[in-house]
Amino acid sequence: MQPVPLRTEVISGVKPSRLRLLLYGPGKIGKTRLAATAPKPLFFDFDDGAGALTGVTRIRPQTMADFEGMCEQLKLDRGAGFETIVLDTVTFHQIALTEEILKRLQSTRMGFDGWTMMKDFYIRCWRLLDSLPCHLILVAHVDVGQVDGRTVQEPAIQGKMNGILQGACDSIGYMTGVVRSDGKGPARYQRCLRFRTEDGSFICGDRYDVWRRDQHGDITELSETMMAVAAGSPAETPARPPRVHTKGTAAPTPRETPAGVRTPRPTPRPKPAPPPPPPTPPSSGIEYE
Repeated sequence: MQPVPLRTEVISGVKPSRLRLLLYGPGKIGKTRLAATAPKPLFFDFDDGAGALTGVTRIRPQTMADFEGMCEQLKLDRGAGFETIVLDTVTFHQIALTEEILKRLQSTRMGFDGWTMMKDFYIRCWRLLDSLPCHLILVAHVDVGQVDGRTVQEPAIQGKMNGILQGACDSIGYMTGVVRSDGKGPARYQRCLRFRTEDGSFICGDRYDVWRRDQHGDITELSETMMAVAAGSPAETPARPPRVHTKGTAAPTPRETPAGVRTPRPTPRPKPAPPPPPPTPPSSGIEYE
């Protein structure tokens, strides 16, 4: 065997340019509504969770061939003008896949052949979607598992696909609800998007440390954080330092207006432009709703 020269490189620590998020949590906590606030989303709506939202574009593949063919078409269209692809939910999609695979195998058990077929199918589709210039958000329900005798909240994804999809995503966020109080007023219920755990009671992670900390608030506040992360900014912006005056110079004082002179009114800020309409998909053969 001939020696092969070592091809080394120095890692620069560059942050990813796209968001690959696995978002999971209990039902009706707001996962779909939060994913819908991502930049220009296209929903693969497997359990009709996006049906109650307004202005959201979705497609509903019925078979494995439909889903893979739509992924192929999106690759040819370079994302078809969308900036985020949402799979909602992976849990229900996997249930539908299991039923279809069992019919193909004419069996009542998945077995080795069934799980291998599902794994190969997901890997092919993930490579197609991951080649797009788009953010990827996988939405899943929550399940209860056992790790070293401990009860753990984890994404409701069956078999080895759980570990494969977790490894493919850069961030795993557990969305839940908590009651918080600042000590000044009554406690109030807030949603919480968690990426760290001290006791290992749930699965979470943040490969590139872009979220910095757990996020609390309503859907609007969580959406602002997610948009900042998608734009390449950290989730926790440091506070602006106070203005420091040079020693020996007086601090600036407010202007004094002479008597009888009216102070001009400040120029009103222009109103922000309305959000752009959803992108018009090209005529690629995919039926969008």
